Amino acid sequence: MILPGLVDLHCHGAARGDFSAGEAEASRTAATFLHGSGTTTLLASLVTAPPEELIRGMSTLSGLAKEGLVAGIHSEGPFLSEGRCGAQDPLWLRAPDLGLLGELLAAAIGSLRTMT
Repeated sequence: MILPGLVDLHCHGAARGDFSAGEAEASRTAATFLHGSGTTTLLASLVTAPPEELIRGMSTLSGLAKEGLVAGIHSEGPFLSEGRCGAQDPLWLRAPDLGLLGELLAAAIGSLRTMT
């Protein structure tokens, strides 16, 4: 029997593993759980956070992408309007910043696929 698998383009984690936490083992646990539950492909999502947390998350998740556990990274912010930030913490929102974007891209090592 062949069944279609879920392609998840916005996933913050599963099985007590939060991709935004930047912890490799918890992220690996989440990805493994999702793959065992019907998700064939996923982008691991980060929430808006302090720059050092975003950089750590990008670095951690780029490792998972290199392993093939995730198809890449989705960053939900931090360059969002406070009026349309959804569930993001407005404390960490910021105007577009090419310096920070460069740091995030460097940490992602080619794995950043989408940015809200």
